[in-house]
Amino acid sequence: MLPSDRNWDKQAACKGQDTELFYPPQGAAGAQALGFCMRCSVREECLEWALERQEYGVWGGTTEFQRRAIRRARARQLA
Repeated sequence: MLPSDRNWDKQAACKGQDTELFYPPQGAAGAQALGFCMRCSVREECLEWALERQEYGVWGGTTEFQRRAIRRARARQLA
């Protein structure tokens, strides 16, 4: 589990970028946002943050759809 603070985000590759890039219209891939994620040193922390809080948009190199699949897979492992 991650701490409740977001100190990791100060190191994020997306820091200072237009946040609209990370909230593409429904059905859009968000390729530009995902490009930032691929070179980010805190991608795992970001992903876990988004998984825990069911965030919308691109987080941790994943789309909302991909994170739903991750949550389902993790739930099956616990069952």
